[in-house]
Amino acid sequence: MYLGWAQSRRNYNIGNGIFAVMKLPEPLEKLEKIRHAKIIGVVAAIILNLALLIVAMNIEPNAGYYLMMVGLVSVTFAVPYLFGWRDGRMLLAMGVGMFLLVGAINGPLVVHDAYSSEPGDPVSSDIHVNWFTTAYEELDNNTYEAGGKAFLLADGKVDRFKGEPGTQYRFSIILYSNESFAETPNLQLGFARGIWGIEGTPAMTESDPSDQDYLDGKLFHHNITIEKAGIYSYWFALVFGTGTERNSVNTTVALGPLVGSETDNWSSYIPLGAASMFCNIGLLFLIIVLLYWWLSVAKEKRKTWDIALKEKEEEAAAEVPAKMDDALEEKKPFTCDQCGAGVGVDDNFCPKCGERFDGEDGSAEKSAEREGGK
Repeated sequence: MYLGWAQSRRNYNIGNGIFAVMKLPEPLEKLEKIRHAKIIGVVAAIILNLALLIVAMNIEPNAGYYLMMVGLVSVTFAVPYLFGWRDGRMLLAMGVGMFLLVGAINGPLVVHDAYSSEPGDPVSSDIHVNWFTTAYEELDNNTYEAGGKAFLLADGKVDRFKGEPGTQYRFSIILYSNESFAETPNLQLGFARGIWGIEGTPAMTESDPSDQDYLDGKLFHHNITIEKAGIYSYWFALVFGTGTERNSVNTTVALGPLVGSETDNWSSYIPLGAASMFCNIGLLFLIIVLLYWWLSVAKEKRKTWDIALKEKEEEAAAEVPAKMDDALEEKKPFTCDQCGAGVGVDDNFCPKCGERFDGEDGSAEKSAEREGGK
């Protein structure tokens, strides 16, 4: 029973081993044996990852992000693995360093891409937002209509696209409406700095308080002195109501101003790029390497179990002949007086030397009984 179960278990483990270990094609297996294979693998991964970054930055943003997520993780794992990085801990350390390096390089690339772009077109209203339900409604003709009243934000811009820290920047927007406002409309400017997020939402000021005709448009502005270098973005919102009844008409988000030079922004975007790359994409690589490490450990444990199982099988197999011999000895209680071999009760001749036993019926038992009677 034990031997049958053990053999079945062994066959099961061997079958699992066949499916768990996939042999690479021979040309790929030879890559880890070339001189300085691990160094070549790391350099190749860096080059391929930088190529992926450049491609991702020149395509649609969402597609670029998914390209980086899939491509960087695949390259960072597969290429070093082919060149001999098989130990899970070493592969993990190499991968973390790779993502920090690629992210640090990506920071200046993002800055350069922003500074290489041209000022965008002025922004206009494009959505209506219900703040309580966070429902977004796209506007037709950039105009929001409610209860016979129409609202349009147009020609939103900043007076300079690039500037130095400590410079005053003027943001402006024109509000068109058939509404006669009893009070100044709650028109707000939103502006943010890179990944640090929203810097504030100050109220816009009427450029000409005496102008109360909104049909032909009324200009609003807000001046901000920006002290910190960075890549900023802005938008405008016409806010209605208060509390849970609050809603707004929002413009699209525009890039600008770019404060400081490219090199001024490198000092912040290099560590930010490294941290952002690792947190957004590197964690996926970390999960894959941990899974790879767990499978490697499980494989080694299975080998250990197979060896222990084989030893038990051999011990059990060695015990079988001894038990059979003991059983045979129990069935042959007499010994041949010529050679000492075991002789059964009904044996007439010695199974080893052929000695004939004397007895009335020729059996060893009768012979022994006769000898005992003398």
